[in-house]
Amino acid sequence: MTKKLKDSPRRALIISQRPSDYVEMSRCAKILKNNGWEIHFLYFHGDAESDSDVIDLIKQQESEGGFSHVELRQIGMHRRSEAETMSPGSMVLARVRHLFLVFFRKTIVGNLKEYAKRNANSLINNTLMLYNSIRIIFFYLSEKSSLKDIVSKSDVDVIIVPEDVVGYISPLVIKAGHELNIPSVIIPYTIANEQEAFRSLLGNSHYHLEGVWNRLMGKLFPNWVMSQEGVSLVRMPAPYILGQVLTKTSPPNPWMMNSGFANIIAVENLAMREYYLKSGIPDTKIRVVGAISDDSLAEFKLNKARELRVLKRELSIDGDKPILLVGGCPDQSGCCPPGFEYSDFQQFILRLADLLKPLSSSYDLVFRPHPNNMGVGEVLEKAGVSVTNIDTARLVSLSDVYIAFASATIRWAIACEVPVVNYDLFHYNYDDFKGVPGVLNVTTDEEFKNALESIKPDCARFGALQRDIKISAHRWGMLDGKSTDRIIALIDEVCGQEFVPRVSK
Repeated sequence: MTKKLKDSPRRALIISQRPSDYVEMSRCAKILKNNGWEIHFLYFHGDAESDSDVIDLIKQQESEGGFSHVELRQIGMHRRSEAETMSPGSMVLARVRHLFLVFFRKTIVGNLKEYAKRNANSLINNTLMLYNSIRIIFFYLSEKSSLKDIVSKSDVDVIIVPEDVVGYISPLVIKAGHELNIPSVIIPYTIANEQEAFRSLLGNSHYHLEGVWNRLMGKLFPNWVMSQEGVSLVRMPAPYILGQVLTKTSPPNPWMMNSGFANIIAVENLAMREYYLKSGIPDTKIRVVGAISDDSLAEFKLNKARELRVLKRELSIDGDKPILLVGGCPDQSGCCPPGFEYSDFQQFILRLADLLKPLSSSYDLVFRPHPNNMGVGEVLEKAGVSVTNIDTARLVSLSDVYIAFASATIRWAIACEVPVVNYDLFHYNYDDFKGVPGVLNVTTDEEFKNALESIKPDCARFGALQRDIKISAHRWGMLDGKSTDRIIALIDEVCGQEFVPRVSK
């Protein structure tokens, strides 16, 4: 690919694959757009119904000129990018073919799968497994070609991703960029964590080091295996591992997010730099520049009294009580490790509503649903909690205490000197914020209940949390108002390379 003329605007291809990605990557798109860049946005979505709100926002951004080009691509096999067009006749044939395949899968294939489940060692089961494995491997090879075609047509200067995690999306897009001499930059918004992958996969038999194929891949590629507490897992089932190997996108440490081949990681703060280094990410790939949200946090924190009045007007909150913010989380109750204390996520929300009620005399209660779980909130509203979709960074910076559930947004609260209750609701036992002064880590319903007693404004323990959080703030944020400038300068620097290296170390 030839480099564009110097006087033409630079172009960035920004990748997202879930609603929470979009929220953070849209911040990146905005600052680049404001600095004269053209933005190409590639969004991998689930079914159109579950992602309809985000898809509508993306299309709106395109119509308003925020994005120069949008590509929507559904996740999974046998699915078509919305940018791919067909003639009317082809559309009819495709529809007939789709209906036939649905009927075929639900009847013949469905019955065969049910039989195979009851007869795990049968010829039918082994044949189906082999057939499915071949489909997955060919899917990887096909996607490699398709994504390279998308990247080539976009004619961009840089690829920006929120994370590089095993699978066929970010590794293949980054690979396509390197084959076209296009650099890639990770602008993270979450915390890379090996334990999250391992503990979330414990209950899924497809990831256990069992069966001939998983054991074979484990022998051939031992870096894809992790063993803890007498259990051995593969990071992905065998055919997916082989798909990554054949496409030459297998990272040195498949369990560690961002350990792959992206050229630079734009690291948010000193604490995260230490985190990456301890996890084996080489120092040469790390640049501490701050986070895009930092400048907003800095502005709101600097003008907190005025901005708080504006926020309360928007939320129709009267009075001058401090704000207690509760950040939502995805429902992971179906796949989390043992220890989840509630019958389901809905029961937890009911319990949360009951526990928050006594605090309403001391605080104005605000709940911000997680972007991947926006349906939660009605129960809390009935309990007198204000539920809002206002940007989480803004809410955190203007709050006086923050309740979160193992969320990366806790970093924002620490940087803004806001005490935190971190409830490990799903018992993942992450180390991310353990030992951080000003963060109260709890793991059980009883501990959470006691923690809520500890954050009452007149409680001595809360006064200690307020003092402690000030000690931690400087390591968890860069609130000098210049993070955006540093990030743009870093992207410009990466784009200035004549030859883009593909290295993981």
